[in-house]
Amino acid sequence: MKRNYTNNKGKICGYVLDDNIYRKKVVSTKHKMKIFDAYGIDMKIVNTLISEEVKEIRILETDTNTILSVDIDVFNEHAIIKDFDGKQMFLPIKYFTKSNLK
Repeated sequence: MKRNYTNNKGKICGYVLDDNIYRKKVVSTKHKMKIFDAYGIDMKIVNTLISEEVKEIRILETDTNTILSVDIDVFNEHAIIKDFDGKQMFLPIKYFTKSNLK
């Protein structure tokens, strides 16, 4: 069963399937926080994922077909918190494992 997660504006920004992995699709040129070389997730979503015992976050860059994967505990420990229209957690790319979409 698919569980969708929305930001504070009500927009769906990620989902979890039965495998208990949070997935998010982005366009790297549009969504990457360039000053941190990082991707962000709303803090309330991260806190919900932790409470639901989701173990992994995967981000698909649709323009590069790159999949970035990270353990949720690593995300939570190393994320940079900023308030851009609501608190968001940004994790630099260096913490992610990269693979290519097949």
